[in-house]
Amino acid sequence: MATTSTSTSSTATTTNNDFIKSKCEPARYPPLCVRTFSAYAATINRSHYKLTQTSLSLTLTQANSTKAYISKSRQQAAFKDCKSVISDSVSSLNDAVKEVKQMNGSKGREFAWQKSNVQTWVSAAYTNSDTCLDELAATSGGGDQKLKDSIAYLQKLTSISLTFINNYYNY
Repeated sequence: MATTSTSTSSTATTTNNDFIKSKCEPARYPPLCVRTFSAYAATINRSHYKLTQTSLSLTLTQANSTKAYISKSRQQAAFKDCKSVISDSVSSLNDAVKEVKQMNGSKGREFAWQKSNVQTWVSAAYTNSDTCLDELAATSGGGDQKLKDSIAYLQKLTSISLTFINNYYNY
């Protein structure tokens, strides 16, 4: 019996990981996508809804982390615009997370409207991270490398989330 249970568990894990890999293929950063979401494969359990929800939650966490880092930076005044657009990203991603929760079970026009809202908010967050990276590049001395890395990672997660949303269909 233990062998069957282990075999079933192993098969489920493989199937869940295959699902993650297939959903990450169209993403702009497939290796990062697979590495990030494979850790959540059992929770996602081959659900595009749960994958999208998990992706947005991780992206929001990274946006909050980036915002907190900017707030604590000694160069905070130099990054005023960056702080503002990352704060806007946090707000947009919060809206997106809430909307995706309501999408589960929606159909037709309601689903299309909700999906469009989420696409808009996540696209805005992506653009905001791009704006912030441009600001850092224009800063004398090139800015804070840790902050650049944090924003670049946020931008990659946002891009992956947008891929999941764009490919989210009402099944």
